[in-house]
Amino acid sequence: MREQNFTIRDELAKQNVIFKWALTYALIFGILIFGVYGSGYDASVFVYGQF
Repeated sequence: MREQNFTIRDELAKQNVIFKWALTYALIFGILIFGVYGSGYDASVFVYGQF
């Protein structure tokens, strides 16, 4: 991609504001969802941890 002078920042700068905000929200929600329920997540450990 560098050989073709393609950078993500330049491509995002060309997009409209609505697309930028939609992408921002999608990335934030993706991090929140997959950060909590990622690999190694086990709900039973949390619920029954003190019994």
